[in-house]
Amino acid sequence: MSDKNKLNPRQVAFVREYLKDRNAGRAYKKVYRCRASVAATSGPRMLKNLQIKAEINKLIQQDTDRLDLSREKVLRAYSALAFGDIRDLFTWDDAGVHVKDSSSLTKEQAMMMQAISMDKDERETKDGEIVRNVRIKINPADRQAALMALGRHLGLFNDKLRLDGGKGSVMILQAGIPEPDPPPAE
Repeated sequence: MSDKNKLNPRQVAFVREYLKDRNAGRAYKKVYRCRASVAATSGPRMLKNLQIKAEINKLIQQDTDRLDLSREKVLRAYSALAFGDIRDLFTWDDAGVHVKDSSSLTKEQAMMMQAISMDKDERETKDGEIVRNVRIKINPADRQAALMALGRHLGLFNDKLRLDGGKGSVMILQAGIPEPDPPPAE
């Protein structure tokens, strides 16, 4: 970049702050220390600056390369979470539930679980017998969030609600409402 096209320190700070959560207004307010009303209009305006856009895209590409990310990898991970089969992780029968050995799980199968913890305790009965209890607590990954992400990617949901405000004006609101089915053909 030539000096003419070089970002100033505040613009660089804006880009770095923006990339944290992709909220231009919040990033502008933090970097330029202004009122929220000013940031709400000035932040999005900053994103129209070609040098800022280029810097954002460059940093996103660097992250993507460094993390070895691709659309395909992200979609495969969402698919593994959304469509994983619990039978890949556990078996059950009349004797109880049996957890499969974690070393035999694939990466996709292991991703299905957010957390697993185990508590063991022993106690002695009146007869002197030792009773061992094992409790396993399982927190599965958020399947619904993965399904929603895939659904949005595939365009299954209409995330815009149009309201006619009269006199030709239209207001569009973001929402998570599935598109209605078309009326039946007569």
